[in-house]
Amino acid sequence: NGCADTIVKTVFVDSVSQLVIYPGDTTICAGTSVDYTVGGVFDQIVWTPNVWLSDPNSTTVTVNPLSNISYIINAVNGVCAAASDTFSIRVIQPIPIEVFATPEQIVLGLTSNLTSQIPGDIDSIIWTPEETLDCRDCPNPIALPIATTTYTATIYYSENGVTCTNSASV
Repeated sequence: NGCADTIVKTVFVDSVSQLVIYPGDTTICAGTSVDYTVGGVFDQIVWTPNVWLSDPNSTTVTVNPLSNISYIINAVNGVCAAASDTFSIRVIQPIPIEVFATPEQIVLGLTSNLTSQIPGDIDSIIWTPEETLDCRDCPNPIALPIATTTYTATIYYSENGVTCTNSASV
């Protein structure tokens, strides 16, 4: 009979989910944070676990972990299967340091022995101010101050190419 009919349907095509995480596995000093960026092709991401994250629903987060942690990120684009990736953050825990002066009070012209106690392996130690010390980079220098002086020992320790510090004063 010459009849015709037309129908128009919109077909949505989703791209396969893709995921890129930067910087990936990393090492940081305790008390510091690291920024992560997630890129790729996706509508939604899920961080597991969603702890120590500035915004667990964002593609750009600041992570401030208290201890070692591994994250799994799942990215979903439409009806396509999720893409996932993992990364780990190694947190270097602080090495404690205590410092003492023996004696703590001296008569002008006399010396005081500065002593550091460090229960761990370190790369180096630096004492400041160094002008009245017999050694600025040894664990137990001798001080000959010309006035009341506060000495600070800063220790440096590293792992995976990351250097951390801790200080104490006497």
